[in-house]
Amino acid sequence: MKQYFHQVIVRSRRNVLAGRIISWFFDALVLSFLSMVAFATWSQSAGLGATTWYFFSISLLTILIIMLVFEARKGTSLEDVAEALDEQLGFKDRLSSALAFDKSHNANEFMLAHIEETNEFVRKHPDAHLPLAWPKRTKAYALFLAIVLASLLPHEQRARIQKADRQAKVQRQESEAMRIV
Repeated sequence: MKQYFHQVIVRSRRNVLAGRIISWFFDALVLSFLSMVAFATWSQSAGLGATTWYFFSISLLTILIIMLVFEARKGTSLEDVAEALDEQLGFKDRLSSALAFDKSHNANEFMLAHIEETNEFVRKHPDAHLPLAWPKRTKAYALFLAIVLASLLPHEQRARIQKADRQAKVQRQESEAMRIV
């Protein structure tokens, strides 16, 4: 039978994992975007084809997913979460001890009494769980998103820049044709 305190630890663990996944997702989103822009710029100047672009994109995505899975799970065992709950809520090793006692195969009367007392204590504290932790860099993510969106908005210089890009491309092609001849 799962103890009530165990449910509190599992709920807190879900919140810790969700917070880390959200944080890593935004980190990966920013890193991917910047990497893609850098790679697109380099591949265009190097004359690389679409196959290279797809390979880079899939490789980057795979690496980021692997990192997300491993980093999000670090320090989220039930024991780690119980210790964090004890520390942050001032429970003085109550939950981590009860969890260890509950896992013991040869529990004595003291252990069983501690588990029962911890269940009652946690029931008296209904807000005893770790909340979902939003990324600390939320403002930075919002600023980054605003800058990206602002750069995509049409502006009066865009037509001039595109025209200058086309002229530079034509000049490069002409100079390459002259070198070949």
